[in-house]
Amino acid sequence: MESEFIAMSSAGEEANWLRSMLIDIPLWGKPIPPLTIYCDNKAAIFLSSSDCYNGKSRQVCLKHNHMRILLEDGIISLQYVKSKLNLADPLSKGLDRELMGILINGQFPGPTLNVVTNDNVIVTVINKLDDPLLITWNGVKQRKSSWQDGVVGTNCPIPPNSQWTYKMQMKVQIGTFTYFPSTLMHRAADGFGGINILARSVIPIPYPKPFEQFTLLVSDWWKTDNKVLQQILDQGQDFPFPDALHINGRPNSLKFTGMKGYAYLFRVSNVGLTASINVRIQGHTLKLVEVEGSHTMQEVYESLDIHVGQSMAFLVTLHANPKDNIVASTRFTKPILTVTAILHYQGSNIPASKPLPVGPTYQVQWSMKQARTIRYIYM
Repeated sequence: MESEFIAMSSAGEEANWLRSMLIDIPLWGKPIPPLTIYCDNKAAIFLSSSDCYNGKSRQVCLKHNHMRILLEDGIISLQYVKSKLNLADPLSKGLDRELMGILINGQFPGPTLNVVTNDNVIVTVINKLDDPLLITWNGVKQRKSSWQDGVVGTNCPIPPNSQWTYKMQMKVQIGTFTYFPSTLMHRAADGFGGINILARSVIPIPYPKPFEQFTLLVSDWWKTDNKVLQQILDQGQDFPFPDALHINGRPNSLKFTGMKGYAYLFRVSNVGLTASINVRIQGHTLKLVEVEGSHTMQEVYESLDIHVGQSMAFLVTLHANPKDNIVASTRFTKPILTVTAILHYQGSNIPASKPLPVGPTYQVQWSMKQARTIRYIYM
């Protein structure tokens, strides 16, 4: 508490100097009201207005007398503010701050929907936000149910404290897809999740069955609130560059565990707003097997470009040394943003090693040539 009190006393001295300067300006309106100092410590505010001080520090005692005089003379006033709304916090408590985010069933990202071809899917969305909301099902064909697509024009937004039930059939589809908010700038506040449509057991798939599958949702992230981003767009200003990337809501600490000698299917989606990404796994190759619901010729890549809204699935066989990183970095941007996750071999205590594998940066032709190598299989 004493540290907050000393900081508040220093602010009081600055406020007194500013008030004296304003008094000397002839055109400035008089009388000058007290200058408000905001503090997130109620005990420090109470101490400032108290007539007595019972502490042992002479320095704090002198500052207490000074603060009490400033308050009695009407030079300053003190007002309590919650810590999360205290704009001075980044100067004393680091840059990270609490932001508004959209959780689905209390989770971020939202739960992954694992369904089977031709399944009937029923999802009830209860809107607890203070804005109208829609959820769109990116890549789901919505045959004979286009009004379930969750975009303005085919759906009316769900009002606050209301609900809407989506009813869809995953008709003759397989593949890797996503869902996310389609209204305002809600997508910048997250609220997304994965949709994996699996083939029926009687339908063969054109690649070896993986031992397990992992869903990776890569997105850009802003320290700015989504409502502020909306105001920036409404004012016709340039959309700000993202502050970071994350994988499944984690900046660098996500871990995927597998066993050596087994093949795993990685379903990766770019659910960001602005940046294409390049994905690579240290010491491993990526065998591409599906892009946005279509099986592909099984070409092998060192890394893959995944553009905004795009989803891919690739097989990775764990055969390398058990100390590897999964890396995603932005494409065609300056600066380059990077996020990592760990591919952990079960039973290994060896940490992930550096240097990280280097990916392409601004090579547009490289990305276009890679896209031309993707060939679909029609079954």
